[in-house]
Amino acid sequence: MLSNPNDRPGKIGIITQGALSKGVEMKLDASVSIEEVVAGTFVVIQGAQYDFFSMITDARIDASNEGILLHPPGESDQLLHRDRDAWGGYLPRDIETQLNTMWALTDFTAENGATRVAPGSAARPKEREPAPEEIVQAEMTRGSVLFFTGSVIHAGGGNNSNDVRMGLNVDYCLDWLRQEENQYLSCPPEIARTLPQELTELMGYTAGGIALGYYSDPYDQEERAAKQAENAIGYEPRQEGIIIV
Repeated sequence: MLSNPNDRPGKIGIITQGALSKGVEMKLDASVSIEEVVAGTFVVIQGAQYDFFSMITDARIDASNEGILLHPPGESDQLLHRDRDAWGGYLPRDIETQLNTMWALTDFTAENGATRVAPGSAARPKEREPAPEEIVQAEMTRGSVLFFTGSVIHAGGGNNSNDVRMGLNVDYCLDWLRQEENQYLSCPPEIARTLPQELTELMGYTAGGIALGYYSDPYDQEERAAKQAENAIGYEPRQEGIIIV
């Protein structure tokens, strides 16, 4: 889908469904910001044989992964848990696995199920379940953020309101641990190289420790030496890593 039929500056997305008689839907390219899409803009749909002149009439944001959490009215309480349990019981308790954030995309209230947290549970024995009076709700206004570690017992609350509660959960784990989401599949190199280096490093496109994360390029017939992860997306490493061969 092109934004101007005259100079054809490049693709801004791909048609996913619809009909020319009733309208079509387009998924934006990863390099295009939703803020750049304006209703009323004329575009060209490029077909295999013909181009079709069209207009953007609306823009909608949908959740593409479970990192964006939707809690509709009637949603029940989530089970209390520690996020560190994603790695089983193999890590000593004195190793903190991660720092978690929950961003409020709407207001978080007791009525609509604000995140339930058990303060102090990170230091308590694994078998110790919190009493009801030890659990509080992280009520906060839209745009606020809740910080908690992977050892803190928490859960989403039940939504007893008439509105949807929406939050964005972003977790930062130790660089030598397997990530919950496989970022190399969710964001492969062809997409990662369009992102800032600060972000790609957080995603794992960098050394994890002194000797973790290097690779060899199966398509490079001339140079088969191991390379740092940053090289796959066009960046130079900003931290030292040791390549073991």
